[in-house]
Amino acid sequence: MKESAFQIAMREMGLLIDLANANEKRLPGPVYNVIGYGAVGDGTTDDYPYLIDVLNQIGSEEATIVFPSGSYRTASEITFPSNVSLWFLQGGKLQPDSGVTITVNGPVEAELFHIFGGDGTIAGNMKISTFYAQWWGIKGDGGADDTVAFQKLHDLFLNSFSGTEMTIFFPPGEYNLGSSVTINNPLLRLIGQDATFAGTGRLIVRGCREITGFTFNGTGGCIFIPYNYDGTRLTIHRNKFLIPSEATNKRAIEFGLGFSTWASNVIIVHNEFDGHSYAVLGALSRGIIAYNRMSNSVSRNIVLYAGENTLIDGNTIMGGVTGVSFLCTRDVSNGLGGKDCVISNNFIRDITEEAISCDVRGNEVGKTGSIKKGTIASFFGGNPRQIVPDFTFSAYEYLRRYAVVLTGNARGNIYEIDYMGLTGTEALQFREATDSTTQTDFQIGDEFVIVVPYLGMNINNNVIQFSHTGISLWGNSHHCNVHHNRLRNIGSSAISINSAYGVVEGEVAPSFNNRIESNEISDGNIRVDAISYESYPVGLGHGNIVRNNRLLYGDIIYNYQEELLLDGNITTDKDISLTGTAASLPPAAGKYRGQKRITIGSAGVADAIFICLKGIDDNYSWVQL
Repeated sequence: MKESAFQIAMREMGLLIDLANANEKRLPGPVYNVIGYGAVGDGTTDDYPYLIDVLNQIGSEEATIVFPSGSYRTASEITFPSNVSLWFLQGGKLQPDSGVTITVNGPVEAELFHIFGGDGTIAGNMKISTFYAQWWGIKGDGGADDTVAFQKLHDLFLNSFSGTEMTIFFPPGEYNLGSSVTINNPLLRLIGQDATFAGTGRLIVRGCREITGFTFNGTGGCIFIPYNYDGTRLTIHRNKFLIPSEATNKRAIEFGLGFSTWASNVIIVHNEFDGHSYAVLGALSRGIIAYNRMSNSVSRNIVLYAGENTLIDGNTIMGGVTGVSFLCTRDVSNGLGGKDCVISNNFIRDITEEAISCDVRGNEVGKTGSIKKGTIASFFGGNPRQIVPDFTFSAYEYLRRYAVVLTGNARGNIYEIDYMGLTGTEALQFREATDSTTQTDFQIGDEFVIVVPYLGMNINNNVIQFSHTGISLWGNSHHCNVHHNRLRNIGSSAISINSAYGVVEGEVAPSFNNRIESNEISDGNIRVDAISYESYPVGLGHGNIVRNNRLLYGDIIYNYQEELLLDGNITTDKDISLTGTAASLPPAAGKYRGQKRITIGSAGVADAIFICLKGIDDNYSWVQL
């Protein structure tokens, strides 16, 4: 475009610079050099009057203001309108005094250097979607502490750009965090390119849209997400968590624990973890942990204390104490251990304990799954779903927890306690907790236990190799499905349902209505076990199903089960399943006709083989061979 006579005159006075460079930057209108209007840029002189002169000259036309090398201090507030673009040459920087706000509503153009300094505030609605970290003084040189500048940049976005999606871009470099930085902007993206976060600090994320492309190798942890995370979708992907051996905190991604609240809607995908004590730790609902690679763990890999509707899929886990573990702890989960979570398509090997487990933190008072065992003493208000137990309780003590019925018509069903009366001390109202249960009227005298359960967990299509234990459902697992997994060279149980844990206070850790189906196992057993107590002789396993599994060099072992269905299983080296003792044989019935069982004798007692046969009276019985 041909310059006007006015622009030619301005150039001759040194007030207008070459348009060619501006055109390369695609900056609008004529370009005004602040030096030509009297600005000094020495960091001491107040350049406010000269900046105002430039703006007055521009008026409402589209134009660009260029800042050559220098620090342009302003002691008064100033606004650059949306028709004005700011172009910073190497070393150029705006420097508002403390308490002074510079508002920028137009485009900004600069390379990777510090352009916004001073103790004041930069605000406005800049017409730019990506901000470079270096613009706010973040150095990334591996030496300087970038914490203060990083936090200041974040706070600027939080306070000045609310409601606008923003990206902070971190070019290649090592960004030293001497202390933690708090991220609390749900529309903010942190994007790195060969960028490393080092130092003793970590990111505390209360709200964020995306964290992508970083290497974390600091010594004080990597990412911490509090239990009261704001719930907007956060994606953490394509990062490397390479934890150094000298790190004091080897937890890569950690979620906080609230008594009844925890983070949700966090997606952790395509990351690499190495040298961690925990790759992912904490409580997470409605989240996704998928397609990550975890290796060389010095302890565990994925550990969730509580969660609902979380998907753990397609991860590769090589080494560690556990692979994927739900470790229920009722003192923080307020009733929910794990519900409707899916663990699928993971490849796990070289695990020294359980590759996949739903655990209840051992028999630890105040933390395990069974809370209180009781009996229905009466009904509240005549409603069979609102029961009065034979024990007293504090206000709302068991609200949102679960009750498993042990005797009577509703035996084996699990219910959520969703109401406890007006003051929380009158009754326990049971609401069905799974689609597979049906409402049955309760009767006075029916026994139940209040638990923190694993409910409706789906564990499928995983490949597990060379591990001590494959898949374990410990006490208080209900309506869980373990199917189509492939397990090879498992040192102990390949798949087990076991009531060994979670029995401290209630003395009962029932595992009801679980299914183990269509799994392929080589060198490993299937165990369906329960503990028998003199004070509670009824079997703690009820309605479990072991069906259509194929075992090579493995056994099916069970005891103290009621209504256990064994059907269609193939054991290539034997056609006999093992039980605990003769007392643990299931009631003889047509569904067991022709099936053989071995009972394992205790010390001084021989093993025995039984077969289920129909007698002349058409009744079935176990006959010892």
